Amino acid sequence: PLGARAFGMGGVGVGIPDSTSVNLLNPAASAWATRTGISLTASLAEGDDDAWDAETLFPHFAVLLPLSHRVDFAASLTRRSRVFSSEYLYGTDDFGDWRGTFEWDGGLGEAYAGVSIRASDWLAFSLGGRFTFGKVRTEVSVAHDVASGQASANSEWIDDALFEPAWGATVGAMLNTGVIDAGISVTTDRTGTLRLNRNFAGTGSETLSELYDIPGEVNIGLSARPLDFLLVGADYHFRKSMTLFDSRLDEGEVLGVGAEVSVIPSVLVRAGYSGISGLWRDGGQRLSAGLSYLFGREGRCRVDVGYGYEMWDDGLFEHRVLLSISAGEGWL
Repeated sequence: PLGARAFGMGGVGVGIPDSTSVNLLNPAASAWATRTGISLTASLAEGDDDAWDAETLFPHFAVLLPLSHRVDFAASLTRRSRVFSSEYLYGTDDFGDWRGTFEWDGGLGEAYAGVSIRASDWLAFSLGGRFTFGKVRTEVSVAHDVASGQASANSEWIDDALFEPAWGATVGAMLNTGVIDAGISVTTDRTGTLRLNRNFAGTGSETLSELYDIPGEVNIGLSARPLDFLLVGADYHFRKSMTLFDSRLDEGEVLGVGAEVSVIPSVLVRAGYSGISGLWRDGGQRLSAGLSYLFGREGRCRVDVGYGYEMWDDGLFEHRVLLSISAGEGWL
């Protein structure tokens, strides 16, 4: 769940103060916002992942609202995953040989709402909740060869899998000295209810339900400004293993490094690298670059563009472009 700025910098953002947007991986990083602001991020991907290929999506929306007594309210809505696939499968069960088509379409989203508190000019904490939710529809058409010489027995049905909100707490901290900054956040395990509504073609329906779990995660970030025009940083992300039905996703980690250079006060360029071990794309590597333009009164509005080229161990690849627009109160 990254904005274009962090994406173009190798995914780095947990340890970088950001007064214009909400970093879902460490909301405490936005504790120094002094004016109400909103941000919207769109994404376009092209590559070997059919779920995202040639799709223009709006995966991230965030709002910041400074309150009194050094307290800021933050909320965001992020599109986390998508499945879009069609398969022709066959096998044998108690009724005989079968063959058929399966089509999946849907995905998961995530929301955050919480507050950050500036304990001092250089230290802040955040506390909030993260909610995972979504829906996946499966359309199935299966033919059974019930016995030799007999006609095939066909069946069709639609499964609507509704992932009701799975709630977990997110706590974070941010150290902001202006020279060396650091951030950390922890999200607890989340448990929700999955309701499966199955509708058979012309023969009725049934409903099933069971619990599903989203594992907790830890994010650590460090950044430094050795020169006035240069920002460098690194992020580490760790998540536990996840089991959903009969499928298991191994635990793993993501390490990102990046740099940002101020060409002129209103233009920033950046580049980065990130690698994945385990998780959803074991061995994946991403090279990224980005550009920012600040405008409006005191630079209260900004446009960020991030580009990434990702390679996976099995020879697959993906190009992705993110565009973020952020505006603060009174930017005109």
